[in-house]
Amino acid sequence: LHEEVVSFYDAVVRSNLGLSVINKNHELGWDFQYSLKKNELFIFPSESFNPQEIDLLDPRNYHLISPNIYRVQKFGELGSSGFWFRHHLETNLDNSKTLKSITYKEIYSHKGLEGIVKVRINHLGKIVQIGEY
Repeated sequence: LHEEVVSFYDAVVRSNLGLSVINKNHELGWDFQYSLKKNELFIFPSESFNPQEIDLLDPRNYHLISPNIYRVQKFGELGSSGFWFRHHLETNLDNSKTLKSITYKEIYSHKGLEGIVKVRINHLGKIVQIGEY
């Protein structure tokens, strides 16, 4: 995996030039996987849960999915400031070490992003789309 961080300023410049904000046809031949924006939701795999093995659109599986859904809280360069995800039900910004990987995830390498699945939910919390939108 490779990342390309686009600042808000760069996004505006690209848009004003008639270019796509997200470069899906990269000159280095990278295949586009997904974009990350603040508050988007991702399902993370765990030792006991693989999102590839269950129907994510089936409401009967929500009790299995819920502990593994995180929203993008903040991000920068992956190697330095990292990507921060907060559990989708978490309202407090408590970053104590004991809650790491429970209420929040901080990721500093591409390995931490392997197997994640981007999802979109509606206003009732139902998963309505899987993958990039």
